[in-house]
Amino acid sequence: KQFFEFVEAAAPCIVFIDEIESALGSGRVTSGDSNTGGRMFSSVLQWLSSDRLLGRVFVIAATNRPDLIDTALIRDGRFDAKIPCLPPGPGDASGRGQILKALTTKHGVRFEKDLAETLNAKDEGLGRLLNDARVWTGAEIEVILKEAAENADDNGRRVIARADWDQAMDDVLPNTGDVEAMTSMALYYANNRKYCPAEWRDRMGNRSELKRS
Repeated sequence: KQFFEFVEAAAPCIVFIDEIESALGSGRVTSGDSNTGGRMFSSVLQWLSSDRLLGRVFVIAATNRPDLIDTALIRDGRFDAKIPCLPPGPGDASGRGQILKALTTKHGVRFEKDLAETLNAKDEGLGRLLNDARVWTGAEIEVILKEAAENADDNGRRVIARADWDQAMDDVLPNTGDVEAMTSMALYYANNRKYCPAEWRDRMGNRSELKRS
C-alpha cells in the first residue's frame, strides 16, 4: 500500500519493474504464507487496472522468463504492449557494429589500423563477428572485446591488434542454442509486430513453430 501511495503521489511518473517474475512469479498460487502472497498479487492486479493510473503512471516491466508469469498479470489492460528485446539477427553486421562501437567507447579501447580496416570484411578480423551466421548477444560481444583487450595486454600492447582479436574469436563461443530458445520465447509472448525488428517479424508470425520451440 505504501508503494502504491508513493507512486501515485509522484505522478506523473514511470515505474520500471525489473525481473518481474521474481517479485510476482508465483501469481495466485502461494503456499506457507496464509495466502499473503496471493492477496498481494491481487492488489497489484487491481492497481494495474485502475483508472487512476491512466495518463499519470506508465508501468514498464522486464523479464527473461515470461513463461513463469501468471497470465492474468500480463493480459491486455495491464500490460498492453509486449515488446521483444532481441539481439541482432544472424548476419546483422550493422546492428552488431553499433553494439561494438558503443562497447569500445564504454571500455575506452582502441583498434590498431590492421584490425580497424577489417570492419567491412566478410570473414576476417572484425568481419568474423559482424557477419557470423550465429546469434551473438550484446553481452557476448562484450566478452569478445574484453578477451581481445586482455590478449593485447598480455602481448604488451595498448591497442587491440588483429592477432588479439582473432585469438579471442577462436577462444570464445556464443551460447547460440540458449539464445535461440530465449529469442523464440520473447517472440512468442510479444503481441505487436510493429515493435519487433524487421529481421525477426516473419518468425514472430509463425506462432505454431514458436510454441514448439
